[in-house]
Amino acid sequence: NTYPWKTWTIWQYTGGDMDRNVLNVDADGWHKLAKPNGVITQPQAPKPVVKPQDTPKSFVDDLHVTWYLEKGKFTVTADEGIVLRWGATTNSSKIAVLPKGSVVEYDAFAHTGGYVWIRQPRSNGYGYLPTGRSANGKRVDYWGKFE
Repeated sequence: NTYPWKTWTIWQYTGGDMDRNVLNVDADGWHKLAKPNGVITQPQAPKPVVKPQDTPKSFVDDLHVTWYLEKGKFTVTADEGIVLRWGATTNSSKIAVLPKGSVVEYDAFAHTGGYVWIRQPRSNGYGYLPTGRSANGKRVDYWGKFE
C-alpha cells in the first residue's frame, strides 16, 4: 500500500489543563497498533510537558483576547479616575468611574485595544479596567499602583 502521508497524528484536547492524548505513527506503526479484528489498542499516554515556573497560566476569551491569570490589587492614581466597564474594550458599557485612590482586586490581565486591562471578579460577572497604555504587547505607562 502507498499512502499520501508518512505519518499520522491523532490528538485529543478537552480544554484547559485537561486530558491530552497524542499519537504519531507511520504506516507500519499504525498496523502494529491494530488488532486482527481492526480494533485499535490503547496507546500509552504521553508524559506531561513541564512548563517553566515563570510561565503564567492563560486563557482566551470570546473576543480572542489572551488573558493571564494573576491575582493582585490595583490602586487608581490618575487624577481624573478610570472608567470600569462590562468588557475589555472602550466601547463596552460603563459600570462606574473609579476615582483616584480606588482599590480594585483583580484576577487576570490582558493587552488589548492599546491598553493593559485587568479583570475584576464581581458578584454578577466581571468588571474590566484599563490600567495604562500598551503597544506591541508591552506596557507604555501606568495609571495606578500594583500590589
